[in-house]
Parts: sequence; C-alpha cells; structure tokens
Amino acid sequence: MVLVSTAISLAQPVTVDILRQGGGVETFHFQDGESIILSTISELDSVTLIRAYSTNPDNSANVGEIQLSGTRQNPALLDVLIGREGAINPEPADPLLPAAANWDGLLVDGGLTGKVRVSGAILGDLTGLINVGEIVRLQCGGDVTGGIIVTNPGMAFGTLVARAVLFNSPIILQQESLGVLETTIAPAGNRDRVRHQRTARVHPGH
Repeated sequence: MVLVSTAISLAQPVTVDILRQGGGVETFHFQDGESIILSTISELDSVTLIRAYSTNPDNSANVGEIQLSGTRQNPALLDVLIGREGAINPEPADPLLPAAANWDGLLVDGGLTGKVRVSGAILGDLTGLINVGEIVRLQCGGDVTGGIIVTNPGMAFGTLVARAVLFNSPIILQQESLGVLETTIAPAGNRDRVRHQRTARVHPGH
C-alpha cells in the first residue's frame, strides 16, 4: 500500500482503518482536514471496508478528501464508512452516530466508482464531492456544500439527512434512485438540487 501522508502519529486527529477479509486491519493517522490519498492499495480485492473518523471522541476533527484508486475484480462492493466502529448498516432508515466534524468528500477513480458504497455521519458540513456507485445513508448535521454523484442504477441512494443542500451542490443520480431526502431548511430549493429523484420527504424547520 502507498499512503501519501505526513508521518503517522497518534497525535494526528483523523484515523483511517483498512479492514480485509480474514480480519486483518491496517490503521493510519492524518492531520485535521488532510487529504487521505489511498493511491495504491495492495490486494484491493481483499479489502472489505475503509473506515475514517475523528480520533478524538468529541468528533472535533475534520476528515479530509478521501482519494481512492486501484483495480478491483472482487464483485462485492468496497465499503467506505465515516464511522468509528462496525461496518455499514444496510438499512438506510437507521440513524448513525457522527464520527467527525466536517468531511471533504470522496473522489474515486473512474474504473472503481461503481464498486464503492458509502455510508456515514458527521456533525457539520459535507464540503466536497462524493462520486460513488451507491450510498446507503449520509447524515450531515450541517449543509451539503459539495455535489453528490451516484452512478449505479436502481435504489442506489437510500437516505440523505442534512440541514440543507446548498446552491451549486447538485445530487446527480443514474436513475430515480434516491429513497429519502430530509432537510430542515429551504425545502423548495433542496428539491431543485436533486436530479432523477424518486421521492423525497422534506421536513422544513419549525
């Protein structure tokens, strides 16, 4: 594996775990907001989960942009979780525990995009683009200020929860595949951000 990062130290506030079939785990640490460049993961077919989270339990650290590339022949989806423990819960209606302050998104190499599935929760804003095959649940205490692109057909996007989906932050879907969109402000504007949306339950703030 090649990780482009500064020296690894437990003092660095962002942790990334790479879990493999058979129970192997590799753990790395990054600076607050630092790009997490996973340029070459050896034996990518054996990776089941990439998990990123604030090392501090108060979730004060910002997870930088995760950059993922490589070749994967394994037909199983490669999961990326913004979460402190466990794996991706396949039920999109179940709330998640926040695991970071803000997240700068996930950039996946074109050949790998449709093979990646995401889920996660943050206290603040999604500030960068997410471009993946599927999203189970994405939960933001703040706003979506970066775009979201989901490439796989069918019900490939379960639930998005955010304060708002801001202007110039479109959600682009391959088909009518977004299950639930929940926001607390600007409901009319949020509907305009979603293209090919199947249904959306938008709850304005009180």
